[in-house]
Amino acid sequence: MLKKAITFSFIMLLMLLLYQVGVNYIKINHSITYTIKKDHVYTIKEDYQKNDDLDHYFLKITRNDDKVFLFDIDNVFNKQEEIVSDILEYSKDDFECITLIYKSKGGYSEPLCSKDGVVYSYQAAKDLVDLSEYTSKIKKFELDKFGDKSKIEVTNNINYNVDYFEDNEVLVMYDYKVVNYIDKKFSRSMSFSNVDNYKNTLGTIVGKYYMMPRFSTSTSFNTYIKFNLEEGIKNEIHMTYRISKQAYINGVHDKKLYVFDPIENKQYEIDPYTDEAKIVGDENNDGIIYVNGKKKSISVYDLQKEQVKFSEDEERFKNIDYDRIYIGEMKTIYQKDGSFYKIYNDYPEYPIYLFTDKDAERVIVRNENVYYLKDDSIYRYDKYGNVLLAQKNELKYNKDNTFDIYLK
Repeated sequence: MLKKAITFSFIMLLMLLLYQVGVNYIKINHSITYTIKKDHVYTIKEDYQKNDDLDHYFLKITRNDDKVFLFDIDNVFNKQEEIVSDILEYSKDDFECITLIYKSKGGYSEPLCSKDGVVYSYQAAKDLVDLSEYTSKIKKFELDKFGDKSKIEVTNNINYNVDYFEDNEVLVMYDYKVVNYIDKKFSRSMSFSNVDNYKNTLGTIVGKYYMMPRFSTSTSFNTYIKFNLEEGIKNEIHMTYRISKQAYINGVHDKKLYVFDPIENKQYEIDPYTDEAKIVGDENNDGIIYVNGKKKSISVYDLQKEQVKFSEDEERFKNIDYDRIYIGEMKTIYQKDGSFYKIYNDYPEYPIYLFTDKDAERVIVRNENVYYLKDDSIYRYDKYGNVLLAQKNELKYNKDNTFDIYLK
């Protein structure tokens, strides 16, 4: 009897474990709330969403003095719950900082600090208060990735710092007749014209390609060059019709480029993945625009009257006072009076101050990295601070659409 009871208990335990494994395998999200008590009491709202091969966690931390700190992390936590095991606190000169300690070798979060109702990123706070005592306790978080590294290389009069490039980062630079491709491993220049073209009005990234017309002395073109930014090679798309140099870009949707030619009064769709190009709007058929990713019809005469671009609805951020906004899928960067802030799209009322540079121009946001032009130099801001990626004297005089960033 005892043997049967033990066998039955073992089978039931095994079935329970198999059930838990099965539930965990198919789980794609969870939303839970739990608390951690330190000098303050922290209520943690943890939202998990399966994101490709990674587990994406969003964490809203509300302290018992009503201060709110927002974090997110992509990591392989195997869909676990309550991933925050502890919170490291620190106070100095009215700055109050916290760092999350994750379980299962998840490491440490980037510190966030609060003062006078403003939440500061670590890089912003450390410029205002000495945090060395605090960060000395954070053993596994990489607070300074680059240090004093400086390995300058030169291509086509562009000085760039190889050590500051991320492994997946590609810098594309326009140079009148060529497009320069630069990444951590190599660089090359790819020609698109036999005559100088001062303004880059028709070059843009479409999926993994940088698209640029092949120009000549003619006032029109019938070939697009596509530069593969994954491999650093180029190919061509030959069209059966000609587009004037007066054309402008409407936008990119579903990895297709949309261009309107006001001379011919036609709108074109160019697909670099299939090498196909077709007319999608003319005097007999409405053209296409996308607003918030939704397709809408528009008269080609409206496209001719003024430049119409694909757009995103900024209504959800109407309560934010900004000069420029760069909307991402989950997080958004906005700019006000030269200062940059990050917000989570579901919580726009809790901005995180990043940095200030009143001379920043030609701002590009990729993920939550901020790239910008200042004088003759291109900078990147990320959680490790601002670094100078590249410099070229000509950037002082020609700034419009002179560079772009692709992340592999």
